[in-house]
Amino acid sequence: MSKQLTPQEMRERFLDQVRSDINYWANLPDKTPEERCSGVAHSILVLLDGCSMNFPSCLVVPLPHESDKEFHIEENTDYFPDIINIKDVMDNDIGGGLHDNLYKRRENG
Repeated sequence: MSKQLTPQEMRERFLDQVRSDINYWANLPDKTPEERCSGVAHSILVLLDGCSMNFPSCLVVPLPHESDKEFHIEENTDYFPDIINIKDVMDNDIGGGLHDNLYKRRENG
C-alpha cells in the first residue's frame, strides 16, 4: 500500500542517490579527477533541481545564524537575508536551474 514518505525516508533516498552518483563518477576510467568531481557536483545539483527521475525538486534556502547579519554589518560585508516565515523561504529559494548554471559564471568571466 502506498504511503507518504517520512523525513528520514526522504533523506535516505536523497543520500542513496548521492552515493550512487559518487560511485558512478568514481569508476569512470576515462575521466580526470576534476571531471569526476565536476560530474558528482553536477549530479547533486540535478538531484536538488528535481531533474532526476528518482527525486522531486528541493528548496535550497540559506539559513544564516542569528548573529551573521550583525557580524557582516560590522565587517562592512554583504549578508544573507533573515528567514522568518514561509514567504521568506519561497522568496529566497536559490534552487531550480542550479545544474544549468553551474558553469555559466565561469564562462561569462
